[in-house]
Amino acid sequence: MSRQLPARPHLDHLKAQAKDLLDAHRRGEPAAFERIRASVPAFARMSDDALARATFALHDAQSAIAREYGFASWAELRDKVAALSAAPPSPDPAVASQAAQAVAALGFPPEAAAEIAAAVARRESTVAAPTPAVVPMLPLRNAVAFPGAVIPIDVSRATTRQAIETALTTEQRFIAIFAQRASDTERPTREELHSPGCLCAVMYFHRRDTGGPSRALIQGVRWIALDDIEHMEPYYAARVSDASGIDPGNEQEIAALDRRLRDAARRFAHTLPANREEVLAFIDGTQDIGKIADAAMANTSVAVSESAAYARETQLARRLERAIAAIDAALARAPAAAPPA
Repeated sequence: MSRQLPARPHLDHLKAQAKDLLDAHRRGEPAAFERIRASVPAFARMSDDALARATFALHDAQSAIAREYGFASWAELRDKVAALSAAPPSPDPAVASQAAQAVAALGFPPEAAAEIAAAVARRESTVAAPTPAVVPMLPLRNAVAFPGAVIPIDVSRATTRQAIETALTTEQRFIAIFAQRASDTERPTREELHSPGCLCAVMYFHRRDTGGPSRALIQGVRWIALDDIEHMEPYYAARVSDASGIDPGNEQEIAALDRRLRDAARRFAHTLPANREEVLAFIDGTQDIGKIADAAMANTSVAVSESAAYARETQLARRLERAIAAIDAALARAPAAAPPA
């Protein structure tokens, strides 16, 4: 099994892979035995039965992971990760241009463009990083944050500002966002928030002490469950866990819904006044239909209650059906579009 490191690897993610392999060995999984034989010379000639009885420690699992990534040892892999993490990300020129356009549209100062472009460049590392057990949290009025979506947020609450400031002191800038059930609730409790929510990363924070609210630019990473609120002062902090598991369902049903969703999404793209080609490229280039469904729900002006119901669905088919319905409703509201050339 051969792997390639992401542009901005995270050591905790690699440690988790080693722990997973160790656990798979203890469960006696044949696939784990095959990986161990292929990557660690000391176990190369052992049968499954012999491997099951052999002492296989965490350092052996780490060695296996290192060799799968093409390194001779865990220490060599660890040093490479440290070097890549220390090196500043190199934003693509096209990304830098898009960041500059976003800065102008959102009213951010010009220097924000470089920070936003850098956040885009480290996106792969951010997605690979594990979900913290406790993370700064903000309740969001009138919207649901979706994985992959980039959203500007006006910051008026003191607790929200402090949560974002705290997130900015961490390596991945993670912040949890949960939608409020009622937008006029000032200090929502756990029961007054929708769950699942979204683990997000703060791309940029424009602080304003006078002349209006501060504003943050945030990008969703993955779905998370709200397990508990640790504290509400001086900022909200939430105990969270991953909520990305979803039943893939019947293969034929999903294939049919995949075609319907992509077709509806393409028709919706042709109604857009801007970024049409980028959206079409995303639809055609994204294999994971769940990501297209998330993007559809994030960009079709769906009510908070409907978005929250979508997030609670545990079956992929039901999510795809909701996304198709959201696009159909948006198409019904949209002006007639010119047919594709």
